[in-house]
Amino acid sequence: MPGPEQVLSSLSTELVAQRSSRSADSRLVVPSSSPPLSPSLRRVWGDKRAPRPTSPLPSPVMLRGPSPTSVSDKTSRTDEEGFPVLVDGALARVHLDLQAEVLSWTLELGGPLCCAPGQRSTSLPVTEILAVEMQAARMRRVWRSWPEKAHALVIYTFQRSPSNPSCWHPRQVTFTSPNEAVLRAWEAAVRSLLQRQAHRPRHLLVIVNPYCGSRLARATWATTVRPVLAKAGVRCTTLESAARGHAADLVRRHLEALEAGPHDPGPPVDGLLAVGGDGLFHEMVNALLAARLAAGGRSRRLAALRLGHVPAGSTDAVACTLNGTRSAFTAAMHVALGDQVPLDVLRIDTAQPHTEFAVCMASYGFMGDLMAESEGLRWLGPLRYEVVGARMLAANRSYRARLSYLPPPREAQPSFTRACRAGCDACRAGLHPAPGDAELGRPATVLWQTRRSEWVTLEEEEFAGFMMVVMPCRSDKSKNGVAKYGHLSDGKLHLVVIKRCSRLMYLRFLLRMAHIGLEAGGDHGDYIKVIPALAVRIEPIGKESQWNVDGELLPSSIFTAQLHRGAVDVFARGVDG
Repeated sequence: MPGPEQVLSSLSTELVAQRSSRSADSRLVVPSSSPPLSPSLRRVWGDKRAPRPTSPLPSPVMLRGPSPTSVSDKTSRTDEEGFPVLVDGALARVHLDLQAEVLSWTLELGGPLCCAPGQRSTSLPVTEILAVEMQAARMRRVWRSWPEKAHALVIYTFQRSPSNPSCWHPRQVTFTSPNEAVLRAWEAAVRSLLQRQAHRPRHLLVIVNPYCGSRLARATWATTVRPVLAKAGVRCTTLESAARGHAADLVRRHLEALEAGPHDPGPPVDGLLAVGGDGLFHEMVNALLAARLAAGGRSRRLAALRLGHVPAGSTDAVACTLNGTRSAFTAAMHVALGDQVPLDVLRIDTAQPHTEFAVCMASYGFMGDLMAESEGLRWLGPLRYEVVGARMLAANRSYRARLSYLPPPREAQPSFTRACRAGCDACRAGLHPAPGDAELGRPATVLWQTRRSEWVTLEEEEFAGFMMVVMPCRSDKSKNGVAKYGHLSDGKLHLVVIKRCSRLMYLRFLLRMAHIGLEAGGDHGDYIKVIPALAVRIEPIGKESQWNVDGELLPSSIFTAQLHRGAVDVFARGVDG
């Protein structure tokens, strides 16, 4: 396939010929309407078209197109002198830098009614362009000497919310010109650049849980997520989970078939997408890691699979932490653009024996009881947590246990003093090398046995609960995150220890966690400790609670957990800001 430079060069001769044959009487046109979008796409991007000017336009700015020598310049400009172009209804000069992969334009501001004409420049990197397409545009005349026929080039992208830069909204930019050849050249160049984005997914296995949260996952997939992926040309194999554990079975069977060899001519699956709550994402992570361990780390295809989470559950802590918002459109765009960041994984081994993996949080005591007793009230939706939480606070239970943990080296602790953001240095340091599946497949109890002298054991006593926080765990109830300075991939977890206390003191702890967040070494009171750790071992004594692992319940027993740095890759880039 020819590159963008060859495409632009091939049009040079034709454009020069058109310019020489064009009369001096140029004509300006503005779009009247374009073919309507499909209903599902209209809900995502709206039926936006270039707006009609409501006041006299300034003098036409001539757009320059590709010249025979422009493609060899460091900055390849796709403007040919003599062709007016409108960007969303405003006159502009457009530039396409093929080496930097940036599309930019300068709007001409001011006019007869403005005393201070000026310019406003905008740039759009190719990495933020979802798709590009040509559309027919019916035109109306502004001045009689300008043509009625023109063509529109539409670029689908996003814009950041002013109040929350991590929350994205649909945006489309329309370039309108009477010269179709210029727009076709830009379309071919941008398409070629998009095809070079090898990190973007081509085929996804999508699991939808229609029963989670407020039961809107199916509608979220149909009206928001699927149109975005379809516009990006991503093929999707979509399945629905019907019960707990069903999603893990679906993923397991599909991955087994993938390892045996694809049975269709299309591209193999290169990502897994969960449309639902944290529990669905938890099941899919466990199924993927179980398949990787079963393959003995020999499958590069399984190791390269990324996971995505579209929020449609009750809490959606995973999506909020990865993307900084519960916006389904934002999550879908991160997937379609192929964003990638590594994620720490907590391996849990119990005495049954049983192995489980967690990426968000594992908790015991108050949080475990809260999850166990709210299961029968799922019909209340997210409100069940408030109802059962008030009951648990009134009960004020405590559990006796013996707690041990493995602290990180002193030089590895500075990441607990700054918040995790997109491009975070603490997380980037864990990109290479990623831990191998051989290490991930080793039980956490091995670390307890081989490095016993390095572990710290707390005095046996009554505890209101424990929390092992893997990531910041942001949500609508905790904007800063449960662990204020937690990271996606720094190889360390926050161990939160809550000793037996009064109801008022525990309520104070809950409010602080929700409004401020917890931090290692912070002043949270004598009854709370927040400890950085690499591994944790908890031995219940007497009556037992249940473990809440990423929203899924595990029976209580001797519990040994070890954190593995960057064990899985997810479709995300972190919180902007």
